[in-house]
Amino acid sequence: GNKKGKAATTTKNNSNAMDKQWLCLKEQWSLLSLSLLTLAGLIENCPKAVRRLGANAFPQLLSVLPMAADSLQLPTATKNGIGDMGKEGEPIADAVTNAARALHSLLDDNATLIRSLPLGTVAVASTTPSVTSAVTLLTNTIKNLSFSTMTRLHAAGSILSLRRVVVLEKETGTTTNEEEQLIASLQSSTNDVVVPTLRSLFDVDNGDDTTSNPKQLLSRMMNLSRKISTIKQDERMESQIEKEVKARKEPARDIARRQKKTKEEKKEEQRTG
Repeated sequence: GNKKGKAATTTKNNSNAMDKQWLCLKEQWSLLSLSLLTLAGLIENCPKAVRRLGANAFPQLLSVLPMAADSLQLPTATKNGIGDMGKEGEPIADAVTNAARALHSLLDDNATLIRSLPLGTVAVASTTPSVTSAVTLLTNTIKNLSFSTMTRLHAAGSILSLRRVVVLEKETGTTTNEEEQLIASLQSSTNDVVVPTLRSLFDVDNGDDTTSNPKQLLSRMMNLSRKISTIKQDERMESQIEKEVKARKEPARDIARRQKKTKEEKKEEQRTG
């Protein structure tokens, strides 16, 4: 009788200790979630923040994804079963959604940052995660059904942002073996994971041959992305012209011609470089 009583007491004490640890962990995740939400807002609304935080924020945001995936597997986080978090797992779910959102915003139209990252197929001494490791983590995030739809969508957006710079910009130039391996990884993730996920979430009509083919669907998505980028560049150019007109009193048409010529020269350098 005494043995059973002691065993029951030990079990209860262990359970209480686990509950206390879980409460502490939930508090830490809640604080992290608020910090990540603030960071996402800074990245989306303050270009200076992107320039200052970009290289440092990238590894921090990426590290949240596997950490959240592991935490969601804890028995306390999934009292109703794996993949069914309930309210216990909400702080983790919120934090990883904010991290994925911030990462997506950080990479979107940020070719400078993406080009500065190590490719990673060849081992290098760097504290910054490679693009290859980022692709793996993001792909795993998209496939993880424990994560919210929003988290998985932001991860898919990050993959497409990387693909746009690493793959599409290399279509006309020469590539190294390391780049070829990374391109293959991005293509595989896009065709096999991203596009099917997007199709399942947005219920694309399978009766239309143009939309049911992942590659054609992806091509349409990329064309739209390029058009949006061109519109943004034109808007920035118009704004710059207005400033120069006021400063120099030079005819707007002459400034536009000069800037268009500069833009074409840069594109030509990228093609030949």
